[in-house]
Amino acid sequence: MVAQADGGGAGAFGSVSKATSMDEARELLSQMHGERKVRRKESGERKLEEGTQQDQPPPKKKGYEKGQKKKGEPNKSLPPPHMIWGELSVGPVLRQSLLSASLPEPTEIQSAAFPVISSGKNAVVASPTGTGKSLAFLLPLLASAKVGRNVPCSMVVVTPTVELAAQLQREVDRLWPPKDSDDGTPRSAMHLVGFVSGDRNKSEEENAGDAEDEAEGDRFRLLSELKGDPILAGTPRSLRTILREARRALENDSGADGDVKEAALCIQRNMKAVVLDEADRLLRTEGKARDVAEAKQRREQGVAPLSNTQKKKLKAKRKPKTQTEQLFRELPVPVETLQVVCASATVGRTLRRQLMDLLGTASLDKTAELITGEGDIRTGKNADRRKSSLVPDTLHHIYRLIPGIDKSIGDDGLGVTVAALRDTLQRLDPPSPALIFPGKLGVDSVQKELYDCGVKNVLGLRDIQLCKEGPASSWEDAQCFVVGDKFGRGLDIPGVKYVFLLSPPSSAAGYTHLSGRTGRNGEDGTAITFTRPREAHKLVAIAEALGLAFE
Repeated sequence: MVAQADGGGAGAFGSVSKATSMDEARELLSQMHGERKVRRKESGERKLEEGTQQDQPPPKKKGYEKGQKKKGEPNKSLPPPHMIWGELSVGPVLRQSLLSASLPEPTEIQSAAFPVISSGKNAVVASPTGTGKSLAFLLPLLASAKVGRNVPCSMVVVTPTVELAAQLQREVDRLWPPKDSDDGTPRSAMHLVGFVSGDRNKSEEENAGDAEDEAEGDRFRLLSELKGDPILAGTPRSLRTILREARRALENDSGADGDVKEAALCIQRNMKAVVLDEADRLLRTEGKARDVAEAKQRREQGVAPLSNTQKKKLKAKRKPKTQTEQLFRELPVPVETLQVVCASATVGRTLRRQLMDLLGTASLDKTAELITGEGDIRTGKNADRRKSSLVPDTLHHIYRLIPGIDKSIGDDGLGVTVAALRDTLQRLDPPSPALIFPGKLGVDSVQKELYDCGVKNVLGLRDIQLCKEGPASSWEDAQCFVVGDKFGRGLDIPGVKYVFLLSPPSSAAGYTHLSGRTGRNGEDGTAITFTRPREAHKLVAIAEALGLAFE
């Protein structure tokens, strides 16, 4: 059993009464006050309140187990020390790269994932935000024989956004430093597949149609950019495009030159592993979970099941299959011959069933091995502790109630919301970089309003690498990164101590991913959510779903 946060959509909100006034909203939001079930880290150890012993690992037996090394006896099976990172046999090159990156030892999820993934098994890596999931799946794949530095196109990494792919490229560059290309410029081992129009500004849901729209004169644009790169990374849409170019290049009358045909052959022959980073976003798990919850609710209420005609009408209204599902159908090799690795902070049964359907396996156990950190309480029997562990225990949760929107006077809520944001930024002590998710207000509108309010250092998604760690001289000079909600998943900005959500997300999973951009790797962080009276029930439902207490 794993704590699930892939649902929690409209069905969950329906169980919480709505507020229409500020007083009603205050009374409703007061339900979220109280002590957190999981305390902050003290003396480097996690201390849990009212914890039962049922989630604790059994005590180790005294004496020596069969095959266990006795004290003072040399262990001949262990590799030499220069190949070991922590207890993981990563090899001398990767070990040196990890130590040079100031990573002295693996995290729990990295230790748990390495033996499973490096052995070639399919895996689902489930761990809270900020625990090192990217390295947990990258390191064992790079250390295995499947992905060789000199084997072109041996691994494909699928991400929901271009920015997340670029972030993973930076992670790969730490492990495998870029090499000089023929023209003397450094070239990463991970190639970011060029994206077609719309990828940066649209979500995968909006890009779910056929990707057959590139110009005739640019038939091998993406394929011609490959230079023997072992890892390809990109959105499902851009990866589908390069696969289509590869199929076209190998046709008898394609007109492709030798280099393009060689790249196409590498894609068809060498692909060994596929990674789905933020898998629940790629497969739109939240929507699927909501459908399942609503169907269950109808059954419990005694509502007659949908007729075939109703099902056909409902199916016609639904969006087409995800780009990720279409990508898997177009892979050049049988999916059963590939190693498939998924990663997300919010992994539930719905996602695992989707993966089972994607790979065509008979059961969840045969689909992929579920990997969690040692002692991960999300798999325990205590429901309250499972829920509260979905977000980092070093993260503070705060809400601010702001007046509702009055559309009769043309009020869109922008001015009131940004004024409340500015007031909160002024009170930060010390002033520190902040990440702002604007919700439906829009990135451009919030950025302009912040400028007008006196904030000097307003930045966007493309400026994330410019983040400066440490406090600023004043709140006006503190960096404020305004990023669209759909691009928030997976972002790792070490200097950010505050995350602002200008409206409650649509689900508990959404809150988990957005608030988890701070409070990472054991550092303190604060997530501040603004809510209007009519939205208060959403925040209360999220607090209940995740077992959180808001201040």
